[in-house]
Amino acid sequence: MKLHPLRAAFLVICFLVCSQGKGGYDLSSQEILLQDNLQLALDFNTLVAPGQTLAEEPLSPSTCSWGQFASDTGYHIRRGHDRPISWDGPWVYLADDNGNSFDLRLENFKFPITAWAGSIYCAGFPGVGPVGMWIDGWMGFSTMRLAGTWEFTTGNAGPEASIKSLDVNTGGPYLDLVVPASFDFFADVAANIVIPAVQNLAEDAFEDTLRSQLQVLVPEPTTLSLLAMSLLFAGRRWR
Repeated sequence: MKLHPLRAAFLVICFLVCSQGKGGYDLSSQEILLQDNLQLALDFNTLVAPGQTLAEEPLSPSTCSWGQFASDTGYHIRRGHDRPISWDGPWVYLADDNGNSFDLRLENFKFPITAWAGSIYCAGFPGVGPVGMWIDGWMGFSTMRLAGTWEFTTGNAGPEASIKSLDVNTGGPYLDLVVPASFDFFADVAANIVIPAVQNLAEDAFEDTLRSQLQVLVPEPTTLSLLAMSLLFAGRRWR
């Protein structure tokens, strides 16, 4: 069987394209591009507005009246309004030669909090109010990691990248808050309610940002592949 010259050229070019390895693109450049895009797009400071309430439990009663015998503790925790949320990263690692596995990490996540803790003790006398104090501090975690796999699929607009599997892992949660012994209940509230709530918000934001930037992983058509496609279509017209 005699091959048409254009078909022969097409086969040679296909061989050259397929033999480039790593899907015809450079993993290092993809790492850099995805990392740059994530660092520009990821903004934890939009998660919670400065001064926004994270958790609260009002005192009841809030003031004492005649003949009333009662006691209560309360708190109000909000994002600090005068300090930004800060973090380092994220950094991107593509874990295999095919570029199908990924490992994204950020470190030193710090979330400012401002809190009020108070108590009231009523012993039958009116006009007694609560005793409380405002406290500034930080909460956060040492690392957050997104690891998993993605795949290339063909959609209506051409090749698309999508996440196939994903594992989210956050490590080293901490609360940096100086609380007097009389308000030790407040530290438990912050650790058990506020830290998990902020952690969930941060993990969701990190994952959403990754999904929004995935398309930079779709390899750009190479000059050889475009030439091969052109020759293929030309060969069809010449049959």
